[in-house]
Amino acid sequence: MAQRARRRVEAASLVASWPLEALVTEKERSTSSGRCAAAAGKVDPIQAAKVVEELFGNGWAFDATGRWSYLPLFAQTTLGKTPDELNASVAEGDISWKQLLHPDEYEAVAEKWRHCLRTGEMFNAEFRIRRKSGFAWARSAARAVFDERGQITGWYGTSIDIDVHRRTAAALQERENSLSHLVDLVPCHLWRLNADGEPTFMNKRMVDYVGWDITAADEPDKPRLDAIFDTIHPDDADGVRPHLAKVWPRDRALGDVIACGAQTWSFAGSQFTPSR
Repeated sequence: MAQRARRRVEAASLVASWPLEALVTEKERSTSSGRCAAAAGKVDPIQAAKVVEELFGNGWAFDATGRWSYLPLFAQTTLGKTPDELNASVAEGDISWKQLLHPDEYEAVAEKWRHCLRTGEMFNAEFRIRRKSGFAWARSAARAVFDERGQITGWYGTSIDIDVHRRTAAALQERENSLSHLVDLVPCHLWRLNADGEPTFMNKRMVDYVGWDITAADEPDKPRLDAIFDTIHPDDADGVRPHLAKVWPRDRALGDVIACGAQTWSFAGSQFTPSR
């Protein structure tokens, strides 16, 4: 009993000493060999999984071949699957995650998981998991446990629910796309500059008018604003400088204004409204 308690304390100290973000982010944090070598010979995967479960509310474990060896009861209830049911996929040549993964993510996740099983490298991935209530996005991370000889004895890890985050990000992206579409429909030229006066955006009408997009105007050691001045008629360029100087009260070398590549010139008025 005392020995088991001591090993549990060892496991807790080992797992808790690692950065929390190492278990819950897709960033690859690895040693030169890509392994969590600190785990060698000190803890078994199921012990580590239970410690992770206490820390994060969810933890699970696999054996060295990638078969489920521990899955909390609440997770089995949520997923509607037992470890034995999930491991049946291995006999069919698939990974033991097969029944949980969305078809669109399965191949990528399977390739990464098989690579980690071979090499012992840390596993990090975001994918949709099949629950009894339907698919939901999750971020999963797994770490290998090694014996004193450097052989993999199993895996432990955790999954966190990021479904609300992914759905919110998708909704925001949809709103941004809709706004961009409306901006392109506005019957005038719109462009945006950052706090330093560097152009960062031009709507489609302005892109069509000047003949290029600001993102295509990047040149080494040449500010984007200089590219804007290249579109201004030489007779008018000097008159624009004082107005910009009032907007951005700082000294800045704008460079020599050269003739625009277009052969025709049109009068245009510009108005700047600061964003605060």
